Amino acid sequence: MPQRFCVAIAAFIAPLCVSCEQHHAASRTPTLSTVEVRTTADAIVFSQPDIVVYNWQTHTITLRRGLRAELRDRFSSHLVTGVPFSICVNDTPVVKGTMTTSLSSAAFDDIVLNLDPIDAVNENQVKISLGYPTDAWFTGDDLRASPVLYDALVSLSKIRDINDEVAAKRDADHW
Repeated sequence: MPQRFCVAIAAFIAPLCVSCEQHHAASRTPTLSTVEVRTTADAIVFSQPDIVVYNWQTHTITLRRGLRAELRDRFSSHLVTGVPFSICVNDTPVVKGTMTTSLSSAAFDDIVLNLDPIDAVNENQVKISLGYPTDAWFTGDDLRASPVLYDALVSLSKIRDINDEVAAKRDADHW
């Protein structure tokens, strides 16, 4: 039976469409996405196993314990001048920006991931911000609210809302 015919009648006779059972099974299986932060050289900075929780309202990422310090050390010689990065969902860049440090005197007009923020509240958290040193420097579109990124993080059970900060801190302390 041609696939398009099967798809057209699937809603009416899905239980009877034996030849396309694999299509019906696939549509019932949730698809998990991959989320990775990469450098422009395609090196993985961190990925979904490293993300404990993502606060969508504040764009704050709680990372596994000790990872922010590891990243700060790994990129320390380049953070002052900025390290370009992409947040990729299923290998496709959806957000691009610059990793930096609060020690930098450079200004960035794009999305910023500060690995060494002066105002850090939690050693395991990083915030994806607009511009550096302040959001007044930002130009362009705010792609942090990408529906593709949101759907991927939801599929991975990484989204937490602002009211769950206590749970996020507990999770970060656990990891």
